Amino acid sequence: MSRLWWAEFGKVKERDMAVDLGNYLVGFFENNNHYNVAVTRDKQNWNPTFANYFATNWDSIVAFVADQKSQMQSLMNVGAVKTVSGAYHSVASQDVALRLYGINKWANENNIDIEIHIHFNDYPRAAMPICRANIPA
Repeated sequence: MSRLWWAEFGKVKERDMAVDLGNYLVGFFENNNHYNVAVTRDKQNWNPTFANYFATNWDSIVAFVADQKSQMQSLMNVGAVKTVSGAYHSVASQDVALRLYGINKWANENNIDIEIHIHFNDYPRAAMPICRANIPA
């Protein structure tokens, strides 16, 4: 069975925390008529719009990823973008990464001005000794 979440503490999963925060933000933004709010998933399923988009556009999402990586490499080659170290990045599964890129592609195609991606980490840091103590050696 594949994991649909990464960060986890006891029975609390990142996916559920992200959905809860997302639902809170929906309430916040929906109270302002300047915003039209869409959420990609709930705790159980993808929003049907996105589930359908992934199903019908998977190959074009794969091509979009290749194009985005190529554009970034070109910018790095001419010095317009520089690599900076310091942030820890987990490695996402290919399925998860493609869905995240797919959300970005859908947002581009639908003229979305703001996209908020919610993510919680569970990797150890020096400033978090309680977490470090709970990680098996």
